[in-house]
Amino acid sequence: TNRGCPFSCTFCVWGISALNKLKQFTLDRIYQELDYVTHYGMNFPHIYFADANFGILKRDVEIAEKIRQLYEETKSFSAVEMYWSKSAQPHMLDVGKALGHLSHTYVAFQSLDPVVLEGMKRTNIGLDKLSFLIEGLKEYSHSAQTDILLGAPGETVESHLKSLDGVISYGIDHIRGGEVQLLPGSELESSDMRSEHGIKTKYRFFEGCAGIYRGELVYKLQEVIRATNSMTEDEMKYLRLLRSLFFGAVTIGEFIPAVYVLRHLGKSFTGVLTQVLALAPETTEFSAVLDWVREQIEIEFFENREDAAKYLNNSDARTEFIENGFFKLNFGVSANLMKNREAFEDYYRCMERALNIELEDAVSPEAVNEILSICRQRNFLASALNGETSNNIRLDILAETKSLLRESGYLKAGGNAIDTNVLLSLDQLTAERIEQSVSSMGDGGSLFDLSQIMQMYWGRTYLETVHPDQ
Repeated sequence: TNRGCPFSCTFCVWGISALNKLKQFTLDRIYQELDYVTHYGMNFPHIYFADANFGILKRDVEIAEKIRQLYEETKSFSAVEMYWSKSAQPHMLDVGKALGHLSHTYVAFQSLDPVVLEGMKRTNIGLDKLSFLIEGLKEYSHSAQTDILLGAPGETVESHLKSLDGVISYGIDHIRGGEVQLLPGSELESSDMRSEHGIKTKYRFFEGCAGIYRGELVYKLQEVIRATNSMTEDEMKYLRLLRSLFFGAVTIGEFIPAVYVLRHLGKSFTGVLTQVLALAPETTEFSAVLDWVREQIEIEFFENREDAAKYLNNSDARTEFIENGFFKLNFGVSANLMKNREAFEDYYRCMERALNIELEDAVSPEAVNEILSICRQRNFLASALNGETSNNIRLDILAETKSLLRESGYLKAGGNAIDTNVLLSLDQLTAERIEQSVSSMGDGGSLFDLSQIMQMYWGRTYLETVHPDQ
């Protein structure tokens, strides 16, 4: 709906001088385009907006209301993905209220560490404004979302884990972001910045940036930070492994009920995952999956562009790349665990032990077990893989568990506080599309096929709580 960005972060080129003034397309053009895609005759799980700062203009409230109107009229889509404005303004509440469950509340962080932020030349929105936005929209928006980047100058393992736990504590449970890319033309990519911060990089293939053109394979590579003066490559590899579990547990949503309880009690979820990784060697199948992840981390990066080209000279590798394209490891890890039931069970056992350690004297083992049981039953995609799907499940749980989930904010307000029944539900359109995708994959579906399904419906493959009396 507009182009350009007024901000000038060192890692980004969205706000370079040629683009830092906003160019607005007319509302008439925008509404015609929205009418076209929603009345085209096809149903889409998501509609993506390419604006750098949706909500930066007051007129964006009108656009959000138009989106909501078209959703109510057509039901041809079930979610809207967009980059919200990097500054929280009062009218963004109206944007969020109009979009409701269709969108995540997006807060642009990248890091919470003051040293890292100073190096990025980035000032986050004030915590008072953040609380205002999240609190004001928690009854409307699907969830809160941000990006936390890995490997920025000045960052350490400890500061990165604190950033992850920090954004969870603010009420954000969709946390994305990966290793910092050095984008051509960005300040961080300059030789001076590389030298000053001891930046060492490697290359990897870029999602969506490959194809056959005039009979030739054409592809683009990302140059990615792999070490700095403050973080070694081995430390980045460890965080890559931990973040792959974090992404599945929090961002995709496998353990969201547990995340809510930990946040409510002031406990660390990255501490839980650190303990899970420490316990993993005691298992067989889960440990094997983590070894596979470590292998993927090693082969994901190339020392230089020439090594990437040599890799594709291998006919098998070239065929795999052309047919399947880019493999997103974060989705692949969760897909691998879902396909391997023994590894999935090992993972849950490690998670139960880790949670009991973190929540000792605060939550009974019985309640921890029940919270994990809820996590398991919420997983609609895993149920679909087993041929056991229901997009509405009513559970009867312990009073302690119900109290924890209600006090933590996971259970929505309303209903009878004494009643221990909980209703979990997923919208019918998404449920049907997931079932169709799993069915078309067949028994011989590959890990890549399943990860693609997860990527398409990410964050919406889990049943969510609704009012018990509805």
